[in-house]
Amino acid sequence: MDIIDFLKPKFVLMENVCDLVKFADAILGYHAAGRLVSMNYQTRMWIMAAGSYGVPQCRLRVFLWGANTMMDCIFGSDNDNSYKLEKSIRLGDAISDLPEVTNNNGKDEMEYAGAPQTSFQSFSFADESYLDSYISTIGVDFVVYDVTDQESFNNVKQWLSEIDCYASENVNKILAGNKCDLVANKVVSTETAKAFADEIGIPFLETSARDATNVEQAFMAMTASIKDRVADALELFDEMLDRDITPTTGTITAVIESLCSYGPPHAAMMIYKKAKEAKCTISLNAYKILLMRLSRFGKCGMLLKKWDEMEQSGYVSDVEVYVHIINGLCNNGQLEMLWSSWRIV
Repeated sequence: MDIIDFLKPKFVLMENVCDLVKFADAILGYHAAGRLVSMNYQTRMWIMAAGSYGVPQCRLRVFLWGANTMMDCIFGSDNDNSYKLEKSIRLGDAISDLPEVTNNNGKDEMEYAGAPQTSFQSFSFADESYLDSYISTIGVDFVVYDVTDQESFNNVKQWLSEIDCYASENVNKILAGNKCDLVANKVVSTETAKAFADEIGIPFLETSARDATNVEQAFMAMTASIKDRVADALELFDEMLDRDITPTTGTITAVIESLCSYGPPHAAMMIYKKAKEAKCTISLNAYKILLMRLSRFGKCGMLLKKWDEMEQSGYVSDVEVYVHIINGLCNNGQLEMLWSSWRIV
């Protein structure tokens, strides 16, 4: 739902996601439908009895639709659908490395040990060294208004206030005036919007979803902003160590928490490693933040390693720590790891 809120597509289709109507008295279905309605989508949910659709099973399929044709999406060209991905990702890119299943196969379980066959699979199962340079764009908010609608620009202050209230304090913001191709209908001047953006200290661009004006530039600017912030944090930490200034426990915790708020934990793990090498004290809260982030991004091996290092540092695991461990292992299907961890608990 957060992805939908960010991308703002005109149409949404969810199909059989996490047993939408079976799990916990359909709480997921209620939540998904409620979020779509709150984002002004017309919403419908249907169930189809699928008797035969190419696999040896019969089951009910749940579909949740959302439609808002007035939604103002700036993520592509909508005049001729000419905006092309560098390479489309299809089902085969995700599952082509699974073991082959033939007719009359009597095995209930098959070993999954194939090497990645596509770049998508390599990325999905990559270790930390492969992903060190990857910075997610989580923690980014585009505040989009319609240059032909004065009221939408007047609402920008309220939107920014809500972002400051509910989002991470490190969130990157950019102001985008969409529909700049409609010059004759423009009511919000470029000068007015730029002056407002300069006043609050955020980047400003005018964009057009119809002809893709400045759309790519907007995302490039935001990506550069995120990378600069992470690079600045790492550089400042290195400078402290070079000057023989020992970062306090609070400083280390704050830096780790800030870097984790951007997405994957790789930059935060680099700070952790530097702090350990400098024999700095890592707080229990910093360990919990790392465990939570490693759990969320499926880094199960690293998750257990950091848990062990936390306890070797003299900290006693509490319920919150166990929740991060068990949640991370369950969500990533690591049942053998989970059983070993459960026995330890």
